Amino acid sequence: GLITYGIGQSVLFIVFPSLVKEIGLSLTQYGFILSASNLVLALSAVYWGRRSDRVGRKPTLLLGLFGYALGTTGVALALEWGVRGDPQPWVLFAVILVARMVYGSLASAINPAASGYIADTTSRENRARGMALLGMTSGIGTIIGPVLGGALAFISVIFPMYVAVCLALLAMLALAVLLKEPQRHAAPEGHEDKK
Repeated sequence: GLITYGIGQSVLFIVFPSLVKEIGLSLTQYGFILSASNLVLALSAVYWGRRSDRVGRKPTLLLGLFGYALGTTGVALALEWGVRGDPQPWVLFAVILVARMVYGSLASAINPAASGYIADTTSRENRARGMALLGMTSGIGTIIGPVLGGALAFISVIFPMYVAVCLALLAMLALAVLLKEPQRHAAPEGHEDKK
């Protein structure tokens, strides 16, 4: 799931900048879209961390991957519309912004659920190693993404985004079948009262 997430993020950073001028957006609008959606991503992660404590790691992770696929599909379709159609730049800006907000608000469930899963399935002695694995998998994804984007750009500039969506859906399916909900470690004394 985290490798897929890393692929999607880095593919977007390859595809989107090359189309900004072609679809009539300014660099300011492009920067605002990414900054606003990443702010939503960061703020929503707190909610999803708490939610994964209540409803479980697996359903939260699956929802995050679904949101990632949904939001990325929305951005890809909006970019296609911008390239092939003739939308007003401000309408296209709004559509891409909404798609990225959907992405940010739901895909932000991936990291907290994965971190919670590692915390629940490792002993105290092995927890640092498990958390390092999380960072490594995201890093692997950000390495694969640009390679994938460059290798598939000959089909179309936006095509790598659809491949990233398919990878997310495959990861979601694999995790739905193979991943077991872990037994959670007891929270430290007084943890429930802390924000």
